Order: sequence, then structure tokens, then C-alpha cells
Amino acid sequence: MPTQITGSRGTPVWIPHPELAWRPAVLLDDPSADKPVLVQWFDTKQTDVIDLDKICNGASPPLRNLSDSIQQADLASLPVLNEPEVLNNLKLRFCNQHEIYTYCGLLLIALNPYKDLPIYGKEFMEAYNQNSLDSEARRDPHIFAIADEALTRLKQLNQNQSIIISGESGAGKTVSANCVLQYFATIAGARCADMVTLKDTVAMHTKVLASSPLLEAFGNARTVRNDNSSRFGKFLEVGFSSRHRVVQAHMRTYLLEKSRVVFQGPQERNYHIFYQLLAASEDPSLRQNTAFLEELALAPGSVGLQNGEIEPPADFHYAHREHCKSVKGIDDLAGFSTTLESMRNLDFSDEEVRAAFVLVAATLHLGNVTFTDTARDGSQLSPSGTRALSAVLRLLERDFDANAVNSAGSCLCNRIIHTVEGQLVKPLSVSEATNARDALAKYFYQVLFEWVVVKCNAALETKLPPRASIRRKELSTPRNFIGVLDIYGFESFEVNSFEQFCINYANEKLQQRFITHVFKMEQEEYVREGLEWAFVDYYDNAPCIELLEGDMGIIALLNDECKMPKPQDKNWLARLCQEHLGRSRDFSQSKMWTRERFTIQHFSEQVEYTVEGFVEKNADRIIPEHAALLAATKNPIIKQMVERFTSTNAISVGRQGLLTKPTVVTQFSASLKALLETLDKTTVHYIRCIKPNDQKAPFTFSPQRTIQQLRACGVLQTIKISAAGYPSRWTYEDFVSRYWQLCPGKNTLKEDVFKVSEKILTQNIKNSDQYRLGRTKIFFGNGVLAHLERLRSSKIVASATIIQKNARGWLARQRYCRIRRHLVMVQAAARQWLAKARVRQLQEQKAKSNFTQASVGKDAKDHTWTFSLLRRHKSPHSETTLTRKRAKSKEALQTTIGDLQSQLTERENEIAAKDSQIAALLEVWQYLPYRFL
Repeated sequence: MPTQITGSRGTPVWIPHPELAWRPAVLLDDPSADKPVLVQWFDTKQTDVIDLDKICNGASPPLRNLSDSIQQADLASLPVLNEPEVLNNLKLRFCNQHEIYTYCGLLLIALNPYKDLPIYGKEFMEAYNQNSLDSEARRDPHIFAIADEALTRLKQLNQNQSIIISGESGAGKTVSANCVLQYFATIAGARCADMVTLKDTVAMHTKVLASSPLLEAFGNARTVRNDNSSRFGKFLEVGFSSRHRVVQAHMRTYLLEKSRVVFQGPQERNYHIFYQLLAASEDPSLRQNTAFLEELALAPGSVGLQNGEIEPPADFHYAHREHCKSVKGIDDLAGFSTTLESMRNLDFSDEEVRAAFVLVAATLHLGNVTFTDTARDGSQLSPSGTRALSAVLRLLERDFDANAVNSAGSCLCNRIIHTVEGQLVKPLSVSEATNARDALAKYFYQVLFEWVVVKCNAALETKLPPRASIRRKELSTPRNFIGVLDIYGFESFEVNSFEQFCINYANEKLQQRFITHVFKMEQEEYVREGLEWAFVDYYDNAPCIELLEGDMGIIALLNDECKMPKPQDKNWLARLCQEHLGRSRDFSQSKMWTRERFTIQHFSEQVEYTVEGFVEKNADRIIPEHAALLAATKNPIIKQMVERFTSTNAISVGRQGLLTKPTVVTQFSASLKALLETLDKTTVHYIRCIKPNDQKAPFTFSPQRTIQQLRACGVLQTIKISAAGYPSRWTYEDFVSRYWQLCPGKNTLKEDVFKVSEKILTQNIKNSDQYRLGRTKIFFGNGVLAHLERLRSSKIVASATIIQKNARGWLARQRYCRIRRHLVMVQAAARQWLAKARVRQLQEQKAKSNFTQASVGKDAKDHTWTFSLLRRHKSPHSETTLTRKRAKSKEALQTTIGDLQSQLTERENEIAAKDSQIAALLEVWQYLPYRFL
């Protein structure tokens, strides 16, 4: 029975198209599943008759928004929400407005423009740095907005944050991660001049930035899809102090693609560091200023090792640069200078820098070791191979005479097998010897890469002087962190091997985490909290995860095969087909490649894997003679590299004398588990990088490639949940604890937190649809918390003003009391002086009166005594002068006393006014349950 197709004549719709993905049209007939329908294409205005039932697979065509002139910065705000509208909105913003960022509800979509844009300068960082969550309007979409949101939540909520940057290879993940780190360094590191290392040479935020180009040099390479593809995963934890400054960092790395050291596909290159070193060796000025370059014997005309006894080869097998010598956008010579600068910023000593490049050069020379056949199907060093191996030994500071070279060559041309009866020497063919050489080269590079990571982490630790103060230690100790995950994107090539399997396995795990937290747990929590909710369908990759890591899954069977005495890829494939072919939804096999390949339906697309090399790469066994060849070096730094690698990788001697350790996929799975556990303890922010075209053309939009990636990461389902859902949720206790100031009335602590929360929301949020009250939590729509935060800030500012006013009043009263106390002391001293002066005056008057009476009643013989008595007193003239001076002093004191009394009156009036204000404040203060924060 035909499916009922909805719509009517004149309805604008989207029609599926093989190239454009969706094509805009208008229905000129009423749609019907029984007959073709006449439509008019919106772009060409031409009409066409199409079978809607066939083209749309029985479904109704999606509706089209008539207004294409208004593009939404958030896809959740689209008036018509469907897949073609999402794609069209992204296309219009990307091609017409050159806007590469668009919000998609909970996450940010970033389209790779394949062009440098002037939108990452300091002025943009400062514009997006809000330092608070009190903005009602969401900022324009930008990667700095996501970085600032994570930093602000860390500051205000004291919660660890993480930013997951995902996408296909070449979508721009590494650049996005560097932009996030640059933002943290500029905003949180600009004020941290005191947060430096023990040597006080380089600020911590500078070291964090220096780690990126250094690891890119050693871990990034050119692939078919990406000129700067990360061939390892990295999770960088940036630690912030209690003052929210960058004080520490630590990185975890995942699964370096070692096979790239010895093999690169067409139009691909080895790791950048090889080409940087070769370019530097060919530059005369650098060779003159960098002493160790002459020792490496990498370029024609160099002095070489031991006064030119070793001639540099014309080319290196591991860095064969045909068609890739010059790559647009990659300057190997400038990259070498950047790498050197980064190593110095990260506290690499000159000896350590030299040792690192010595091992890189030794790997290059090792690639030129070649072999020839012997009479008994064995192999031996060729003349050119002997010269190359001699160069390797000299670089490693080992004996390089003929016997030493022959001994090292024997390690590559023969295999020692340990049995119960003793040792057996098995000659290797040229092909097997070449594989042994490649295994040794991969061992060299893995030891070097892991040592570089360890050195970076050591430099990124906080180092303080032994006698540092407790305050400085507190300010330099990380309290929270923001993790930035930059991991390889989903990969699918013509030939996919073990490396692509591990990469896609990691992406499946991250996609499962996204599905679990954004789709599954989100919707389950709505139901659990009693909210009305219509479930949104989504693609669940749980069956694929079970296929990969179940008890009888692909990984378990691969590890079992590696334990066999003679493991083989074909045996493992046979067990895979026996267990999963026809039983697992996501496992299949092409009839053309039944013995060589198998196919997995990943969340992004189907990928066909070639089984050749899976077992060997997973076992990753190390031949003891190879390890001994590097461990016997006389270079102490290289010897330290080997010792650290052996101790941290749990290497032991296993069957047949081979050095064994946990399989690669086992270690990788454990690392992924630890990573996901860390992410689960943080607030996660998502950035989805999209590759708009495969030609790396600037601002070119391929609808089919874009829609494929949007479908794979569940963008449409994310938009639907974000549009209908509530992205923020708080418990009632936490909500009241932070926003109690906004509650009307008094004695809020005596009421139930549910009632207090309801009062706060009713009083401050006019639209009740913007929040929902659950059983244990409150759910908020977009912008609600920002509005409450702004109100809270205003309330705190107003209260702080009152507190400041009364504090100033208290200080004024204290000052007044001091003035009054001093005034009383001055008055007392003045009164004392006046009283003493009055007493002296009365005494003199009495003395004169007694003298006059005595002079009248006595005879002349007493005149001598009288005159002598008068001489002891001052003359009338001096007595008058003294009286005048006393009068002037009295007037001055009275003037001073008058002024002080005036000041006292003014202060008493001020105190009376302050007392009335304090009384009013205390009346309000007694109802506040907490101090203002």
C-alpha cells in the first residue's frame, strides 16, 4: 500500500539530489504516492516531473523555509528544523558570509576554510573574554566563545572542564586545539609573570604553547587528506591556580603511528621532523650556527662524521621526497627553527637537543641499510648498507670498526631463537632482514618520541625554589584543570590497516560517550525527574562497540591470535568470520576478498580493512639484539631514553627470547578507558570540525561530503534535543546556596529549598516555560542562568555599596573619637595653664597688699628689707608686659577652643546621621542568613 505523502500545491520543499544532497523546489501538484508530481526547481525556475515516493523512499519531502536571507548563528533557532535546512544554513553562512563557526545547540560546528582568517588576534580574544556568565545574549559563535565558557565555568563553579575536538582527518582539529591553548595563554597567562619556573626564564603559558609545535614536528605528517595530520592522539590538561592562572600542564599521548617511519603512501610524507632536519642540514647559515648539524652527515658538502669519512647519501629511503619535497603551506626550514625554539623554551639542554637530532639522523641512515642475497637463502649487508650502518654506529657513539659493523649487521641478517636446548641462529632472507631493519627504525623513533613527551611534561610541571613561601606555593598549585582533547579523526583510505582500525576504534568510543551523555542520559534524566518529554530517535553505536571489544570481539580474538606459537593474520580472519559473519549487524565481508579483508560498519561509514600486518603490529615484539644495539650507546642521554622506555613499557623476555609487553591494542584500550573516566569527571564542551570538501579549496562547500559528516556525528538529533531540552540543571540545594539573595521576603533559610527555589524563579523569571522543576533538580533553558547571574551580581554590588558606606562611617567615627580625645586633652592642658596663671596672679596681688600695709606701720630701719623684697618682684613695667602677653595667649587659646568646638559640633551631627543609617541597615541585616559573597 502506498505511503501517504503530506503537503499541498505551492508548498516549498526539499527534494533529495545525488550531488547537491538536497535541492529546493515548489510543489505544483498535490503530492501523491500513486503518480509523479510536477515540481519547479527554485534555483533554475525549470519544471520537472518526479516520483516523490521513489525519491523520498515513501516519506514526505522536508519543508523549506522561504526566507533564505536570514541565517541563524544557532541551528537550534531555525524556524524549520530538518536536515536540508541545517545544511542550507551552514552553506549560506560559509559561502556567502565566510562564517566558519555555527552553534548547534550543545556543540560548536567549525568548517575548515582552508585559508588563514584574521579572526584569531588578541582583540578577538579580549572581545570574547567576559569573565562571567551574566550575559543574557549568547555571543557570536567562535572557538574563543567555547574556550571562554569553559574558563568561566572553571572560575565560578570550581569544576574541571574539558573540550573535545573531533572530526575527520583534515577537518582542522589541530588548528582548533592550538587556538584554544592560545586563548588560555593570552587570557589566563597574561597576568602570570610571577608564575614561572625555578630558573625564572620562561613563563608557564609560553611553555604550554611551545609544546604544540614541538609535538607536531615529531608526531604530525602529510597524508592524502591532510598536510598536517596528527598521527597520534593528545589530551592536554592545563592546570589553573586558585587565582585562575595557568601554572601547570600535563599531556597524555595515544598510539603513535610508528609504521609511517618506514613506509609512506603515494603523495604522503614521513614525520615533519625528518624533513626539517634535512632542510636545516642543507642551509649553509644554519649549519654554521648549529654545530651538531655538521656531525649528522645528512647533506652533500657537510663535514660529516670523523672528518668526512662518511659521505652523505644522495637521498634517504625513509624520507624519499619525490612529489613531496615542496608542500604548499609547509616551510621545513622555518619549522626547524620553530622546533629548536620550542625545545629551548621547554628546558631541553644543548646536549639533549643534540641527542634528539642524533637519533633522528640515525633513523634516516638506518633506512639506507640494504642487503644482498647469500648462497643459502640468507642475507648480508651490501656495500652501501655497510656504510650506512657504520654511520648509525658512529652517531650512537659506538665502536664502528669492521667487527662492530659486522656484529650489528648480523643482528639484522639473522634471528637468534632461544630453545630449551640452547640458541639457534636462523638466517633471514633479504625481505626478512629489511623487515628487521624497519622494526629497529620504528623502535628508535618510538623511544625518541616517548622521551620527548616525558621531557615536555617535566618542563610543564610547576617548579618552585625550596624556600618558597606558603603563599607562593598555594598560588602555584593547580586547583582545577581544563582538558583539551585533540585526537586523530575518523579515517578511511583505499588500504586500511591496523592503524586505521585503532583510530576508528577510538572515534567509536568517543562517539559512544557523546551518545551516552547527550542523547541517552539526557533523555533518561528528563523522564526520571518527571518532566514531560518526547523521545528523539538517534543512532546507537553500542552494537559496533560490542563487535570491537566484546568477549569474543575483534580485539579479543586478535589478542588471542597473538598468543599463539605461530600467529597468522589469515587464522585470525577465519575466526572473525566464524564468530561474526552473518551474526553481527556491523560485520561483513566482500566475496572478492574473503581471505584478505573484512568490513566494519562504523558510525561514520563502512570501512574495509586489510588483515595483512594486524597480528605483527599488535604484538609489536622487540628483538633483544635490536634493543641491545641501541642500549650499548655511549651517549648518556640516549642510554637514559632506552632505560626509561624499558621500565615504563613493562618489557620482559618471553617465548623464543623475544622481548614482550602488553599488545598495542590492549594498551590503547586501557588508555582510552582512563581518558573516558577523566572526561566523565568534567564538564564537557564539544567542537565538531567539518571538512567541507576534499580538494582543500578555500570556502568551497561540498553538500554531499558535509551532510555525510553531519549525519555521522548526529547533528540533527543534537539540535532537536537542544531546541526542546534544558541544557543546564542544578540541584535545589546548590541553586538556593547561590541565588538566595534573589528570594523575596525574610527568613529564607527556615523554608524548604523547593519553596525558596520556586519563589526565586517566580519573582525573577517571567516566562515559566524557560525552566522546569524536577524531583531533585531544576532544569534551565538557554539564557536563564545568565539572567539570574546578572541579577545576583547587581544585588551583590548594591549590598556591597551599603557595606562600604557603613564601613566608611565607622572609620569616620573612629577618626572623630580620636579628634575629640585630643581636643579634650588640649582643653584640659589649656585650663590647667590658665588656672596656674590665675593662682600666680593672686599670689602676687596678695604679696603687694601685705607689703603696703607693712611699710606704713614700721620705722625706717625696715626700709632696707622692704626694698630688697620689692627687688625680688618684677617692676610695674614688666608686670604690665606680662599681663599683656597672658591676655594674647588667652585670646589665642579661646580661638583654638572655639574652632575645636565647631568641629566637634559638625562631627556630632555627622555621627547622628550615620547612626540613623546604621539602624536602618541593621534592621535589614538581621534577616540575611549569609554574608555577602
